[in-house]
Amino acid sequence: MQTLLRILSLFQVLICVEMKNQSGNVFTGTEGGRVEISCNYPDGYQYVSHYFCHHPCGYSDVLIETQKADKVTSKGRYSILNIVSTRSLSVTIRNLRLGDSGVYYCGVDKWGKDRLSKVEVTVRKVTPKPTAAPLSTLQTTTDLSSVSTVTKITADFSSKYEQAASTTQSTHPSVLQELPVYGGVLGLFLCCALVAFVVLYRRPSNAHATPLVLQTFVQTLPVQTESTLR
Repeated sequence: MQTLLRILSLFQVLICVEMKNQSGNVFTGTEGGRVEISCNYPDGYQYVSHYFCHHPCGYSDVLIETQKADKVTSKGRYSILNIVSTRSLSVTIRNLRLGDSGVYYCGVDKWGKDRLSKVEVTVRKVTPKPTAAPLSTLQTTTDLSSVSTVTKITADFSSKYEQAASTTQSTHPSVLQELPVYGGVLGLFLCCALVAFVVLYRRPSNAHATPLVLQTFVQTLPVQTESTLR
């Protein structure tokens, strides 16, 4: 029973060590920033060529390799340094992009199959923080809004006033043009009324004069007949 417990304890320790190693091989950075990757290698490889490659780490996947121990080599966004004293390889990626996330390898060039140490890079997107506008800016914005509102109201009022004035001006000429016509009609009406009044006023005198003329003519008629017969 004790032997079984010891085996289980040893198994748990191995699992913890493995999880620690895996978590130590994950390197995280933010978009636009930089990330530093570190890989250890065993003794005896201090002065051989080291390189850094992207999965699956073929010949065309090599991103950068060392030129000399304890000397920084740069290529584009990548820098690599072989630190002899600590037997470690340091790689720096600058200006990180979201597409840089993935699996990489630290390689040791040797006879036969190269020694590869797997690492994982994770690039996170930067979320901008909202910034509060200063009080002076808000006050200026409010003042500008008020001024623009007053200007708009004034412009609308001026436009309506000009439209009303133009309408009045356009109406007055038509009235002035129609005044002579109205005057002529009124004058003609007054003339007709005056003529009718005169005719009606003179008609009674003519009526009285007509019987007198007839009476005189009747009275003189027999006399003329008599004298004619004689």
